Amino acid sequence: MGLDPDLDVGDILRDFDANVDEEFLRDSDFGEKAGETLGNYTLIECLGEGGFGSVWKAKQNQPIRREVALKILKMGMDTREVLARFEQERQVLAMMEHPAIAGVLDAGATPSGRPFFVMELVKEGKAITQYCSESGLETAGRLKLFTAVCEAIQHAHQKGIIHRDLKPTNILVSGSVDSPEVKVIDFGISKATGEDRLTDFTILTRADRMMGTPAYMSPEQLAGRKDVDTRSDLHSLGVLLYELLTETTPFVETETSSAEPGEWARLVRERTPPKPSTLIDGKRSEKSRHLRSELKGDLDCIVLKSLEPEIDRRYDSVGDFAADIQRHLNHEPIEARPRSFGYVAKRFTQRNKAAVIGSVAVLVALLAGLVASSILFLQEKEARRLADLEVERSRQVTTILRETLESAGVSKSLGRDSTMLREILDSTANRIDADLDLQPEIESEIREIVGRTYFDVDAYPESQRQFEQLVALRRETGEPTALAEALIDLGEVVSKSSPKAAEPYAAEALELLRKSGNEGGERWYGARILQAWTLLKTGRAKEALPIAEECYRKWEEDPENPYYSRAPDSLGICLNLVGQKREALQVYRAELEQLRTVHGSEHPEIANALDNYGMILVQVGELDEAEQVLTEALELSHRLWGKNAPDEDHILSYLSKIAGQRGDFERERELLRQAMAVCNRNYKPGHRYRKEIQGYFAKALVRQTEIALKNKEYNLAADRIDDMEKLIASEPDHRIDSKKLAELKAKLPSP
Repeated sequence: MGLDPDLDVGDILRDFDANVDEEFLRDSDFGEKAGETLGNYTLIECLGEGGFGSVWKAKQNQPIRREVALKILKMGMDTREVLARFEQERQVLAMMEHPAIAGVLDAGATPSGRPFFVMELVKEGKAITQYCSESGLETAGRLKLFTAVCEAIQHAHQKGIIHRDLKPTNILVSGSVDSPEVKVIDFGISKATGEDRLTDFTILTRADRMMGTPAYMSPEQLAGRKDVDTRSDLHSLGVLLYELLTETTPFVETETSSAEPGEWARLVRERTPPKPSTLIDGKRSEKSRHLRSELKGDLDCIVLKSLEPEIDRRYDSVGDFAADIQRHLNHEPIEARPRSFGYVAKRFTQRNKAAVIGSVAVLVALLAGLVASSILFLQEKEARRLADLEVERSRQVTTILRETLESAGVSKSLGRDSTMLREILDSTANRIDADLDLQPEIESEIREIVGRTYFDVDAYPESQRQFEQLVALRRETGEPTALAEALIDLGEVVSKSSPKAAEPYAAEALELLRKSGNEGGERWYGARILQAWTLLKTGRAKEALPIAEECYRKWEEDPENPYYSRAPDSLGICLNLVGQKREALQVYRAELEQLRTVHGSEHPEIANALDNYGMILVQVGELDEAEQVLTEALELSHRLWGKNAPDEDHILSYLSKIAGQRGDFERERELLRQAMAVCNRNYKPGHRYRKEIQGYFAKALVRQTEIALKNKEYNLAADRIDDMEKLIASEPDHRIDSKKLAELKAKLPSP
């Protein structure tokens, strides 16, 4: 990129890099003053001052008129070293051509001989953290903005430049939240990665002060190592992403200390920052649970991988870092993985000699060995102390197991492949069954985790088996609250195949909670919602209605509580079944509004709520709104799950009903064909969903045939009769009435 002032560039750059007395800058007899002209540029106001230069907003007078930014070397800073660094920054900016990097437009010197260069001006640009906070940008929006920053830094790296001072005030954002513009600025302490120096005199560090901002620097940069490479910038970007997601930096306690660079380096190298999700407690409190769930799993792993103190454990490049974030946004499996227990334990205690664990099953094996050895072999006072330590380590293993499987369960719910997860679950379940020495408390917790994860991946028989074992274990311990929770879990999975069989579990859970003084708590309403579901699924909607209304009121008080999450769905179905469809619509509207507040626009629960809402809109005849809502549900399902979108057949069948009521018979038939294809792909012959869709198709064909015969559209009638005959021949679950078909054929005119 040359220095031609006629270049058509964006109008951005602003530098807030130093705490400076602006009044002094304006009124000082030293240096430049507002209104002063430097060549073709008239100074307007000083925007800020860095270590070597001041940045001014200026007006270019010719050959074109525009506002620019001038960076001018400060008076008294014209040493050989500083002149070299100033020239280096100008050359660095001139080398790069990227829309997210503030470009250099021109260069010159003041009357006193101090150099300056002209850059793009960021109008109303804000530090990226400030921009995100003030605009209320959701997590997905912050991630997209961050990947734009990564693209700019990757461009710099490809040009052989390491920034070395990436921090919020050097990444400015302007524009609306719909189309934000990013500009990376201040390459004043950048470094070339190649052998060719940018100037004849390049100083990488100074003995009398640290070059960079400690809170955002990598351990190797803090240590003053000369072999710093592009992964140092990657670490700084990791700190920035951490801050964007949590509104704090990973080593915030260290920032407030007076540690020297060497101490900083030691602290950052030896300390493991907390997972971002663990810091969300009270921040943006109305959305804290949702935000925590967004960060837990993938984003925790991605951020911590970028912050690895060991450089080779980080991503290989900023491009790889950004690609993993994009995989997360696309609901694809990410490359980052949680640290193995062996790695965590090595950093936590030198006593752990375990190798890196390769699967969750090995975690369980280690857990069993630790607990068993603690209980059976450790005696006396010292032994008991060691046993306590081992039990604590066992709890840590269980925590890692829970986080791993819960994260995997969420991944499945977002459409990711669960084959490997199923293999790990099966291996873990087999290990639990085989280990006779596993302590009941630990076994209970593991079975609970595995059972819930099986449930999340729709492996209901396996989930039921785990919960049956869990109930048996908790009956032995006699703790009523824990037993009640296990009964609720068992009832939930049993209700999938037999709602009637789930009733006793809900009833027993309620009785246990009543007797133990827990009536009216979270678990109480969890059991009540299960009770309502079993009633409405067994044809007793009127009996279920008051229970569902009671649970819904509790949901309105605390809509983010996971125990109450199914309350709107249960009440909406109850109201619909008893004929109060308009009231059901109000419930689903409220649920959708709440879900969007908590989850944004892309979440499985939103797809389900849209499906239910659209179904009732069809039933009350609001066809235009119904079509819009169901189309949104279908598109969202495809984005979340791809080909394996749940309820796709149901959504298509209701879209077909809209087409049928509008008299668009061809579209109605095509949509039903699509719904049948989905059912045939997802369910075995004889499944009730296949029969249901076949029933819709049969009714539609009969109705269209009758209308065609009435209107003497005999070709159309013959086509639909042909469809029915083909259906009988090819579909074992067809719902065609042979007698009715014969009656319709008889009404066709003779050929």
